Amino acid sequence: MIWTECEDGEELARLLAASIADDLIEAVARDGRAAIAVSGGSTPVRLFEALSTSTVPFHSVVVALVDERWTSVERDRNETLVRERLLKNAAAEASFLAPWDFRDQGLRAAVDRLERIGREDKIIPPGRPFDVTVLGMGTDGHTASLFPDAKQLKHAVITSHSWAQLLPMRAPLPRLSMTVSAIRASQRVILHIEGAEKREVLEAALAVPEEAVKLPIRLVADVCPQLEVWWSP
Repeated sequence: MIWTECEDGEELARLLAASIADDLIEAVARDGRAAIAVSGGSTPVRLFEALSTSTVPFHSVVVALVDERWTSVERDRNETLVRERLLKNAAAEASFLAPWDFRDQGLRAAVDRLERIGREDKIIPPGRPFDVTVLGMGTDGHTASLFPDAKQLKHAVITSHSWAQLLPMRAPLPRLSMTVSAIRASQRVILHIEGAEKREVLEAALAVPEEAVKLPIRLVADVCPQLEVWWSP
């Protein structure tokens, strides 16, 4: 695990955006394209704003969501945040793969559609790993939509599929999420968190003995030895 500590959220967003931009530029130069998976919530807002003005050749970049709430309420979807905060300025040229675009046949069909796109078009997992995956984390230790109390958590942890459907008990909206397999396959996995509380949650999860019940963030850390933690107070 690699830690990068910044003085505040502004510095964190600026430095992380520059680092991600370098990776995307390199991927496009090497492969002719790049793909990044991003998370929702309030933490990545400044990161998205900074990344949107970078010199990445976004016309060759696919942006996807680490996870999504399955709701018709537009303001509650991660898609809305990404469209408003990231996909503007230079980043308006990026291709956006939003699960809600496949809503007509329901969540299960959207999961299957993403799996099929990845397998056949080879622009996202399972056909091609993400060049960068940016995770967040809740104070309950969840990351992506891998919630500790979701009955489908075990499946999302052990399956070889890249996308899964989950229903957290404490946050009762159906979710679409990357699986641990897809996260692990990513070329670069970043955990972007802010504040003392989240740092304490992460450190507590990492301190739990391996044989004990693990929080989802610990499950990810165990299979991603090069996990990068970018943190500010």
